[in-house]
Amino acid sequence: MVAMRTHVIRVTTLLLVCAVGAVYSHAQQTNSTRPRLEVASIKRNNSAASETYIRPSLGRLSIRNMNVKNLLKIVYGIMDFQISGGPSWIDSETYDIEAKSDGDATPRQMTGAVLQSILEQRFKLAAHQVPKELPVYVLTVSGRGPNLKPSAEQICVPFDPANPPLPGDPGRNPNELCGSIGLGLTNLNAKQVTMPAVAMAFSHLLGRTVMDKTNLAGEFDAQMTFAPPGSVPNGAAIDPTLPDIFTAVREQLGLKLDPSNGPVEVLVIDHVERPSEN
Repeated sequence: MVAMRTHVIRVTTLLLVCAVGAVYSHAQQTNSTRPRLEVASIKRNNSAASETYIRPSLGRLSIRNMNVKNLLKIVYGIMDFQISGGPSWIDSETYDIEAKSDGDATPRQMTGAVLQSILEQRFKLAAHQVPKELPVYVLTVSGRGPNLKPSAEQICVPFDPANPPLPGDPGRNPNELCGSIGLGLTNLNAKQVTMPAVAMAFSHLLGRTVMDKTNLAGEFDAQMTFAPPGSVPNGAAIDPTLPDIFTAVREQLGLKLDPSNGPVEVLVIDHVERPSEN
């Protein structure tokens, strides 16, 4: 018998590790095609703990200390600025959730379609998406040309949704996962990713949609160091010689980010309720 392992997604201010297109489900599924939610236990988290995570495995989902807005971001693959409406408690109140689906839903389905069902059934979520013209950045190739390393074969660990590797596995760096992007406070480390995935990582860093217009096909490895574009955690020591992210993108990756305006999908919350606890 093969031991079942789970994949832990930890949300911190210092590190975000995404298995792009593997763990997060960005597409909604209809009720007829999504795995069926069998049971879900939801409790308000009133502790002062700062740790927040999602742990999906085959047919099961464990969530600790997460607010509704972060759950929406995971289900729909969006960011804060793409969420409109809703009461203030979707930011301030956090919940612990234990859920089980029928059958062996993959970790991707558990953090996508099944989590969507939890929001709709237990939080009474009703929402719709609309395009809205917003400020964006456009990612293109700089005049000097790209400075990206095409991914070689067998240098990263393929993602297996039925048996995903734990970030804490002995001798295993979570950034070695194929299609992963590690975002530190001052660095980016990508393994075997496409340019749309890189643009998505920049969106997280900049708090604004980044549109990929590089026309670069294939998969790449990329490393970059930069000064934090946003607020810095208390006590964090930052090298004052680090370039800003725009300079780093140009000089280290051979790309450039230009401000513009463009259509961005915005999730409009029509209705949401606090869940009954059980």
